[in-house]
Amino acid sequence: MKRKTAVILILLFWLLLFTWFIRFEAFPHLFSKSVRLDYRELLNDAPLMSDAWMKIIMQGVHVGYSHTAMEVDEKNPVDRFILRNTTDLDLNMLGTIQPVLIRVHSTLDAFYALQYFEFSMKTGKYAISLNARRIEKDTFRVNMRSAGGNQTLFIELPPDIIIYSPVIDMALRQLKPGQSVTMNTLDPATLRPMKNLITALRYETIPWHGTNLETTVFSYTYSGSEMLTWMDTRDGQVLRQETPWGWSLEAASPTEAVRVDRRRAAQLDLTTALAVPAQPPLNSPRSITSLVVRLEGAGIAALDLASHRQRLTQRSSNALVMTVSSDRLPQLPTDTIPENIQIELQPTIYIQCDDPAIQRMAQKITDGITSRSEQVAALTDWVFSNVRKDPSITLPSALDVLQSMRGDCNEHTYLFVALARAAGIPARVQVGFMYTQGAFYYHAWPAVYLDGWVETDPTLGTLGVDATHIALLHGELPEQVKLLNIIGQTRAVILEQHHDPNHKAE
Repeated sequence: MKRKTAVILILLFWLLLFTWFIRFEAFPHLFSKSVRLDYRELLNDAPLMSDAWMKIIMQGVHVGYSHTAMEVDEKNPVDRFILRNTTDLDLNMLGTIQPVLIRVHSTLDAFYALQYFEFSMKTGKYAISLNARRIEKDTFRVNMRSAGGNQTLFIELPPDIIIYSPVIDMALRQLKPGQSVTMNTLDPATLRPMKNLITALRYETIPWHGTNLETTVFSYTYSGSEMLTWMDTRDGQVLRQETPWGWSLEAASPTEAVRVDRRRAAQLDLTTALAVPAQPPLNSPRSITSLVVRLEGAGIAALDLASHRQRLTQRSSNALVMTVSSDRLPQLPTDTIPENIQIELQPTIYIQCDDPAIQRMAQKITDGITSRSEQVAALTDWVFSNVRKDPSITLPSALDVLQSMRGDCNEHTYLFVALARAAGIPARVQVGFMYTQGAFYYHAWPAVYLDGWVETDPTLGTLGVDATHIALLHGELPEQVKLLNIIGQTRAVILEQHHDPNHKAE
């Protein structure tokens, strides 16, 4: 089964491009006066009304658009500056066109402090939204709504946070080649802080609609993934942005931006395009107990892939060789959970193991089972048997999956992890490659702590994992963004493979 894990990571990174929450401290070395005063001066000198349209291009095909607007309400000191972004995409996954609509709206007060933000994402029948309002000095009240119900939580944000706007582009325009800034950002979809390094690389003249324009080329680096931006040196307008996985943005008129080439977009299967080719092909991958593989590509060697079943034997600047073993559930009793593992029992925004519905279901599934290993087996079988396999583009949420009982590998994994934690079993999300249908595809599956970490796959219904499950990292979406540096740039060379002779033919 082909997986959409990589698609979600790309959409999350794409969202960050338009929803940066940036501290004033990001630019202290650019100015000689106080940062707040200089930013106010910059805003006073800048056009406060802006309206920017860009078309989104994938493999040379116009698949969507992004529209960013900024306006000012002079009569409202609390929500003075208003920023909006809409991103609209048509993505082909497994032969089905899936429209993706992402909206972000935020406001700043008269002193340029963030007061309110909201985020929504809609893909087909799936929808999620959240809004946050500052209720005191550093505290925001967040209301989140999805198919799984409503959640309310409180987060702490620095008092001087502002949101990305064309003003930031004007500040960046002052950077000279060789200069850089670090920006602290917040992703509104996951409410997690992130850091971006932006470096002015060079001046470059590019052809643009029948003329030549002088631009400054910037590098935007996040978790090792680099995006290049071409900015007009005259007015600070972003003309073009390119990502390492083949997506790009290009400034356009409103009419041009919304004129999506739906016929050609329907011919681009994004999931297949992001697969990792492997040679020679593997036969009966679910029966492979040991695999020696060489992974090649930019960024792959920077990942820490060693684990209880993955052993690295060679490493170079852009490749590594590793031996991967299969895994199976142990039958030994579980001792006391170490203190450093306790965090894998805690709820998160999308793994709501403290929710009564999750806890009731975990209790129902494991009722009467005392062995932790058998509880894991029961949870694996229940998720596999009851959650319908449905490749859709979503932000995975355990509560949403419990309500809809459908989803792909991410949804199976998030629900399993929430149920396991509710049952008192430490669990976490694993992300990596899995071989199927002639290539490695991005895939998610869980690991549980039973006197050590052990992996299982409720999407496939297997108690344990075969050796083609190559784990790249563990953690939820904010951690998984590190994989953006390798998406679309990795290939696999199979050096050895060993099979279980007792495994039934596939």
